[in-house]
Amino acid sequence: MSADFDNYRKRSQREKEEWIKYAAQSLVEKMLPIIDSMDRAMESVDIQSEEIRNNLEGFVMIRRQLFETLVREGLAEIEALNQPFDPAYHEAVMQAPVEEGQEENQVVEVFRTGYLYHDRVLRAAMVKVAKDS
Repeated sequence: MSADFDNYRKRSQREKEEWIKYAAQSLVEKMLPIIDSMDRAMESVDIQSEEIRNNLEGFVMIRRQLFETLVREGLAEIEALNQPFDPAYHEAVMQAPVEEGQEENQVVEVFRTGYLYHDRVLRAAMVKVAKDS
C-alpha cells in the first residue's frame, strides 16, 4: 500500500513538472507566424532614407526582444542550412541537383525556419535538399 502511494506521488509529480514545462507551448506556437511576418517585412524594406533605416532599426529591436522572450520560454531554432536532411526536423519541399561543395541529402536552402519547444519539434523547417539525379 505504501509503495502504491509512493508510485502515485512520483507519477503525479512527473506529470505536474511536464505540464509546467509545456504550458506555454500553445502560445509560443501561435507567435511563430508573427515572427515569420516580421522577418518577411524586414527583408522587403528598401533602405534608402535615414528615416526608413531608423524605423527598421526599431522594428529589428522589437523582433529581437519578442524572439528572446520566446527563447527564454523554451523556443529554439532548428539548424537546417548545410545540415544533413533529417525528416524528424526538416520537411523537404524541393530537391536540387548536388553542386560542387555539397553532399547528397544536404539542406541547401531554407524556406521557413523550424523550431523546437524544449525537446519537441514545434514546426519542422521547410527546406530544399540536394539529390543526385
